[in-house]
Amino acid sequence: MPVYVPPQLQIEPETLAFGAYNPNLPLMQQATINLTIRNIGGSTLDGRLVPQVSWLIINPLGFSLEAGQSSQHVVLISTGAPQQINKNEHYFQNGVVITSNAGPSGLDVSYTLDYHQRPYTPQKLELTPRQQRETPLKILPMLAVIAFIVMAIVGIRLMLRTPAQEDTIAYSREELLTQGAQTIFAQSGLVTETPEPAAAIIRQATPTTLSLFEPLTTDTPDLTATAFQPTFTPWPTGQFLSPEVIVTSYFDALVSGDYPAAWEFLTRDYQEECCTALGTDPYYIFARDWSAVSDIQLISAFLQEYDLNPAPVLVRYQYRNADDELQEFTQMFWLIVNEDQTSLLINAVDVLQAN
Repeated sequence: MPVYVPPQLQIEPETLAFGAYNPNLPLMQQATINLTIRNIGGSTLDGRLVPQVSWLIINPLGFSLEAGQSSQHVVLISTGAPQQINKNEHYFQNGVVITSNAGPSGLDVSYTLDYHQRPYTPQKLELTPRQQRETPLKILPMLAVIAFIVMAIVGIRLMLRTPAQEDTIAYSREELLTQGAQTIFAQSGLVTETPEPAAAIIRQATPTTLSLFEPLTTDTPDLTATAFQPTFTPWPTGQFLSPEVIVTSYFDALVSGDYPAAWEFLTRDYQEECCTALGTDPYYIFARDWSAVSDIQLISAFLQEYDLNPAPVLVRYQYRNADDELQEFTQMFWLIVNEDQTSLLINAVDVLQAN
């Protein structure tokens, strides 16, 4: 069997320390860091940089390096980085995750808030107060005469009104009242109450904008509590082992011949799918097939997407069959959360290539 020398990842710098960060500056004036990735191993290194926060910009995201090669990546902090009150030093563990066929690696991110701004000197405005116009005294008597004439005309019209006209005015006022207003006035004896149908009242009291899938919330959301959570990865660090580690552990069990342990990495659905034959115990089929091969070697297990669930892991491995022939496989493993929400399990395997 040819000797396989895996790739090895080297990162410089090992942390992303941006120094002073001024959120008032435009995007193109924010701090940048030049990140170097090297392959110090023996075979091709394939991978990508996955920001775990939305306020980091990375260019380029992917890399493919032969042995001894390196690539340059620019990391830019944007204007939307968090600004915690009464805290200058900001630190984010694993703010950027590098995934590759050599295994995952995390980069911590830090910066210091700097609110210094350019001095601003307001312009002095010279205001000249407006001179008030004096009302000529001769206009006041004329205004008094006009007001007296208007009041006299209104009084004469009120005296000449008839009772019929008063009834007409009262009736028009009642027609203009809303249903709720008529009810209120009826309690005071001003108009006759016209009760609203019960069905209409019930319909108005029933909220029509609520959804069973969107419960009401009255608490103000704490933006600072969610601003630092991963935005791309469905597998939070510390809650589950990463999909790549699950696949690697699965093959470690196969290599050591611990088939019961390897069996536990598979979901019940996949156990029945891969190994059911004429009512035979699926585990027996699984252990029989893997025990018939030798020299099992996992070449790479590379997580393809961080925003998918199930999580796709590209796997390359090789072994020798019963005829001592070397066979190499490229497969896509799909991982989901188990029933107890405590770990990830292999739920399906798609064969992409077999040699």
